[in-house]
Amino acid sequence: MAVLRFFEFELDESRRLLTRAGNPVKLGSKALDILVVLASKAGEVVTREELFDAVWSGSTSAENSLRVQIMALRKALATGETDDLVQSVAGRGYLLSASVQRQKAVEIPAPRISEVRGNLPGMHTSIIGRGDFIRRCLEARRTRVMSVVGPGGIGKTTVAIEFANTIREEYESAFFVDLAALKAGARIGPTLASLMGLSVYGSDPMPGIIAAIGHREMIFVFDNCEHVIEQAAEVIERMSLACPNVFIVATSRETLGIPSEMVRRLGPLDIPAEGESPASPSSYSAMAMFMDRVEHSLEIASLNQIDDLVRVAAIVRKLDGIPLAIEFAAARVIDLGLDQLLNSLNQPLTVLRRGRRTAPHRQQTLQATLDWSYGFLTENEKTVLQALSVFAQTFSRDGAASVCRPLLDNDDIEDAIWGLQSKSLLSRSETGTALRLLETTREYASIKLLSSMREIPVRDAHARFVFARLQDAELEWDRLATYQWLASYGGLINDLRLALAFCETVGNTGLFLGLVACSGLLWTQLGLMNEQLLYIEKAIEILDRTDAPDPAIDTQLRSAYGAIAYNVHSVAGDAEAIRQFDLAASSARTLGDATKILRARSGVCAVPRSEWLKRPFMRTE
Repeated sequence: MAVLRFFEFELDESRRLLTRAGNPVKLGSKALDILVVLASKAGEVVTREELFDAVWSGSTSAENSLRVQIMALRKALATGETDDLVQSVAGRGYLLSASVQRQKAVEIPAPRISEVRGNLPGMHTSIIGRGDFIRRCLEARRTRVMSVVGPGGIGKTTVAIEFANTIREEYESAFFVDLAALKAGARIGPTLASLMGLSVYGSDPMPGIIAAIGHREMIFVFDNCEHVIEQAAEVIERMSLACPNVFIVATSRETLGIPSEMVRRLGPLDIPAEGESPASPSSYSAMAMFMDRVEHSLEIASLNQIDDLVRVAAIVRKLDGIPLAIEFAAARVIDLGLDQLLNSLNQPLTVLRRGRRTAPHRQQTLQATLDWSYGFLTENEKTVLQALSVFAQTFSRDGAASVCRPLLDNDDIEDAIWGLQSKSLLSRSETGTALRLLETTREYASIKLLSSMREIPVRDAHARFVFARLQDAELEWDRLATYQWLASYGGLINDLRLALAFCETVGNTGLFLGLVACSGLLWTQLGLMNEQLLYIEKAIEILDRTDAPDPAIDTQLRSAYGAIAYNVHSVAGDAEAIRQFDLAASSARTLGDATKILRARSGVCAVPRSEWLKRPFMRTE
């Protein structure tokens, strides 16, 4: 870097400062860049292409901007004697018409970081259920970059601050860099320099920041990196490579993707299993957090009664152990009470709409938290997230592809699924073999699907996928042990209910009959024959109104109805059971299926004859 002098002007390249007779000259960044190039080749023609390369990184689309900047430069350099220092050379470019003296710049020491020890905040509320995670982070400091990754509201910022405070005394300074206020794609360097109290010049402040840090021992927490993930990754990698004594913690909904990164995925708080009634709230961290927030923020009695604990367990279970959702739920106890709160959580986005006023906007409601994540998805990722909301609980990768296929091709679906996983909106189930959406995310995506006008084709694809899975289940019954079969197909029951409800809503009687006909094994093995009967009765009503029903489905449904009428309705159902078995046998004869004929006739034989009906006894289910 040098100082260039011409007439009364002095141009300090290193400080990017132009003065005239010692007084600063106001000049824009691009105009100053142009002057540096022209002054370094004073008296020579500099072509437009050279200026495009030096100032606009080779972009020739800046032609208009070049003319504007040249005019600004001429105005800044204009004097009574030197009104035309920057001259145009027709068809060639521009030159600086001046004799320029070059002098080596006085070396300026690296910018100094302000003497404050940083701005790392403390915690205002107790941290519950994260001790083990923080201890594992402390034990795993094998690299100097650690990213805490997880979905919105999971507590990444809380954990990162607590972790940094735990090791704070090992370092000179600790800085907390909140990136949430930056727009997507914004540069991070200027924000970081300002936070550190540095005055750095040039279009890239990172060299000055790195020089200021040098070998100092410092911690940086970069919070909310997801919307500036590429810029954050670049800044963090440059700092970690150039500053050997810096430790960096980043929080994001997706990983940085740099070689030096150690990823620590933060999961939900512990919740009790379905049906479990803990004797103490301290048994599970989600319950402990709920009780803590209720007891410390509201003037109500302690919730230690057994009935209270059962309700609290159900509440945190419905909220998937997400800390932010639990805080919102605790805030609603005083006006709703536990019972009404629990009953309202079938629509968590509606009831959990009130948070801390001092929280960032994206964390003041669950809706805002999810809006923040959703806003940074690609269009294909949004489409797939909406489609996956039709599943009741967990689903396979094949299932995910099946419901998305009416909207996207296979490659786009696979890319979007990977993207949703990397951005913490789609997670693996506890067994690790299936995928799932958190309940709050599922409801949010379901609302988006409804407003997208694509719900019917997606739900139709879901119902057909369930039908195919039921057919697989029938084929697998003789091959698998009962416990293996239930492990593979038992969870299909909730998706079956959704599929049946959809078929009834849109009037797809053919698919409805197929689903009911193929699901007999599933209902029976789960002990849900009373519920099965409700659907079979609806199916039989449809068959009775149909002129020429499919004989295969007719046989299967009537045989199933006969068996359930006999087993569930006891004596009162015997006559109906015989009628249905007879009709099933008739349809089986139409098919010429000896096995189905035999099954129907066997059903008739199993029912007591009419004279037994007079006996006043009742069979149990």
